[in-house]
Amino acid sequence: MLTTSKPTYKVQYGTTTIEFTVSFKKRKTLAIQVFPDLHVHVIAPLDTQHDLIEKKIIKRGSWILTQQRYFYQLLPLPIPRVFESGETHCYLGKRYRLKVVEACQKSVKLKGQYIIIETPDKANKKKIETQLIQWYKVKAQNKFEERLHQSYQLLKSSGIPFPIWQIRNMQKRWGSCTASAKILLNLHLIKAPLTAIDYVIVHELCHLKHPHHNTAFYNMLTYYMPDWDKRRKQLEKVKY
Repeated sequence: MLTTSKPTYKVQYGTTTIEFTVSFKKRKTLAIQVFPDLHVHVIAPLDTQHDLIEKKIIKRGSWILTQQRYFYQLLPLPIPRVFESGETHCYLGKRYRLKVVEACQKSVKLKGQYIIIETPDKANKKKIETQLIQWYKVKAQNKFEERLHQSYQLLKSSGIPFPIWQIRNMQKRWGSCTASAKILLNLHLIKAPLTAIDYVIVHELCHLKHPHHNTAFYNMLTYYMPDWDKRRKQLEKVKY
């Protein structure tokens, strides 16, 4: 994920304001990148005038907005939570009711249609939230590792290395592949169906070979997961 510590510029495209950052490199052409967190970044040749960059942004405005709309559909959809009995929470694509029970010892377990949280203090919503998040972390660590190894076997023939990976509580992305080839997976992805989890993992594994969302990347993704678009659409329905 690109960091946005660089200055942010703005240009007006119709009724829409497009914000973007710029970096200058020794190259002949100007490139525009739109990232899954909706950030727009321009890579320009050295000494490119700023007005030329703005003209290029405007010229590609329709494409930029199309890309942002596409990625916006993939953003996680958080909803307000109160962490009390009766509230619904998802796990592996299924919705469960929360049952908060007062008990001497803390525990979280899945039983039937319920996620049961035992806690010494039912009134402390923050502690209940912390218990539930910790339970999700344990489940995510085990399940993501299992699916990552399974997906890697699928793509192993492409020559990619098995990645270092980590779980993060991310607000704008289901997954990410860093410049150092580390794969980051959103903790809340554990709430999605397994088919959608596998899609995110394979998507990020493909980025180990093709860092950008270009034709080569999508060709590779389609080769190893022909139904990726159907799986992607499952993510649009996941809320946490």
